[in-house]
Amino acid sequence: MEQAKKVIIETFNTNSYLISKALEGMSDDDFFKQPNQHSNPIHFLLGHLTHYRYQVAKIFGHKDEYQHASLYAMGEKIGELSLYPSADELKADWLKISESLKTYLENADSEILSKETAKKHPIGDQNVMGTLQFLFFHEAYHLGQISLVRKFHGYDGIIG
Repeated sequence: MEQAKKVIIETFNTNSYLISKALEGMSDDDFFKQPNQHSNPIHFLLGHLTHYRYQVAKIFGHKDEYQHASLYAMGEKIGELSLYPSADELKADWLKISESLKTYLENADSEILSKETAKKHPIGDQNVMGTLQFLFFHEAYHLGQISLVRKFHGYDGIIG
């Protein structure tokens, strides 16, 4: 379990780093600009990832609710931009929950990681470790989208 925990923490750190790097130097206009009517803007993707990090942190006893959860839940459609937090607020929300979740991951023992979870997910074991595996797969999927939207707006790639 220790080796698996190490991989989970490394994956979490990599996702956190790459997502933060993808946001560097981006204008607020581009952060909120939808590439086309069928694509999500970066703010929506980051809000969605933030929402899910809050959901997973609850498994470890995190009490705070994400105040913008209803805007970014799975299947939500993009609404009027005035409803959404500013770019700075959303980035701060991302950093806040990321720091909390990192602490939870570092302190998790094998008993917590092997505990069965109530919410089921489509891949992996139906326990906390499996939930983390799915979360980080989910993040990597949306990181790819963020990278593509970033390039669409004329920014450099985040790797290389």
